[in-house]
Amino acid sequence: MTKAEDAIVLAKQGFGCSQIVFSAFAPDLGIDRDTALRLSQGFVGGMSQTDNICGALSGGIMVIGLRYASPRADDIEAKGKTVAAVNEFLQEFKKLHGSINCTDLLGYNLSDLQERAEGKKNIPMRCPPLVLDAVKLVEKLV
Repeated sequence: MTKAEDAIVLAKQGFGCSQIVFSAFAPDLGIDRDTALRLSQGFVGGMSQTDNICGALSGGIMVIGLRYASPRADDIEAKGKTVAAVNEFLQEFKKLHGSINCTDLLGYNLSDLQERAEGKKNIPMRCPPLVLDAVKLVEKLV
């Protein structure tokens, strides 16, 4: 199964964008699916529905970090590689969709209860293309 196909399966199960992207790559990174889903849950809906960066991007950033980052504070090369990859990921996504912010991408502010109720009706239509593009961009980078 491709990463994109895996992402579609996870979306149909009802997982959030950050969970879908991060979990699609988890086995390749030595992380079991349950742990990946738990680690990434707080990033759904623009950082727990707080009008911030898209969850699909948060999931992708976690993947990039696990691929390139180092646990050593003095590993300047790993820091540089991680920052460069994350910046490229965000820039490419922004070129495709015009923003990296969940509210801008959805057209609804999920931190506002009234807008969240209205927006949830449209999430099944708006989020899948964002998630699939995030998965494809991460695949190119890692």
